[in-house]
Amino acid sequence: VWVYEPPGHKNQHRGQRRRVHLGPRSQAILLPRLRDAAPADRVFPISVSGYGTAIRQACRRAGVTPWTPHQLRHALATE
Repeated sequence: VWVYEPPGHKNQHRGQRRRVHLGPRSQAILLPRLRDAAPADRVFPISVSGYGTAIRQACRRAGVTPWTPHQLRHALATE
């Protein structure tokens, strides 16, 4: 299992560490992207705000009501 510790996260100011464990399935997805990447490169080059923008654009192109990642998160929490 690989362990990723992001340089910054929302509870950093409380002195807490964040560890993300990546098992074999995650590694299989990441390995092809990591082979040609420089150490400073982003593996998935989209920011949080860029993710929301991409969703809204895709909704517009598909002709469906736009939604946000925030709505998706809270819809799952409601369920």
